[in-house]
Amino acid sequence: DVLQRCPLCQAVYAQEAVVCLEQGFSGKPRLFHCACGECKRSMIALLLETTGWLSSVGMLTELTAHEARRMHECPPIAADHCVRTYKMLEESSIELCGFLLKQAENTSKGRS
Repeated sequence: DVLQRCPLCQAVYAQEAVVCLEQGFSGKPRLFHCACGECKRSMIALLLETTGWLSSVGMLTELTAHEARRMHECPPIAADHCVRTYKMLEESSIELCGFLLKQAENTSKGRS
């Protein structure tokens, strides 16, 4: 029953919409990417089977299965990278917001 229906719209997943990203062995978690053909949302699910029990955790994502697999293979982000990014954003937030607004304006003009 697990990974058969979209938790958001309850539509049944197509067989090809559930992709195993990492096959765990006995007592190890398995990682899946599930894409719903109805509501067009995706999730990454972590399943852990232990003696007679099944535990699962899901997280909504905008990643495709290919992107999720690629991200899963990347090394973890170090804490010092997070701190440096926070400081950079804090110091440059006005410039960043201006850049993002300009990008949004250019994108909306291209659609008109």
